[in-house]
Amino acid sequence: MGLLTVAPGSSSHPDPPAAVQPAVERLSGRNAFERLRREGRRANHGAVGLTWVSDPRSLRVAYAVGRGVGSAVVRNRVRRRLRAVMASLAVELPRGDWLVGARPSAATCSSEELRHDVVEALARLDPAWVDESAR
Repeated sequence: MGLLTVAPGSSSHPDPPAAVQPAVERLSGRNAFERLRREGRRANHGAVGLTWVSDPRSLRVAYAVGRGVGSAVVRNRVRRRLRAVMASLAVELPRGDWLVGARPSAATCSSEELRHDVVEALARLDPAWVDESAR
């Protein structure tokens, strides 16, 4: 564990972040997945597929990374990268339930490429959600 050093005369509390990032919760439960299947809006781009259902109460995300992507190590790496991408976009994402699916080509994608694919899929769902600078 690191030790926090505070300069004399300064506050021991760091400045609060400029914008509080919304919490990305884990999507679980049969009913949520059934609702995604029945009512979800879908968009794909490159190695990523998105399914979304509006729910103003929360931002919940599930990840589908099948065996076709690779070994467990590769699937977990892809899942971690997708989780980081979704967390970085959380401020811009509309509230609701999300399913983020990875295709086999995701195994060879960098984090930046996965982010690009997610942003492009978001733009296909609704262009108003994506700022042109994010592309």
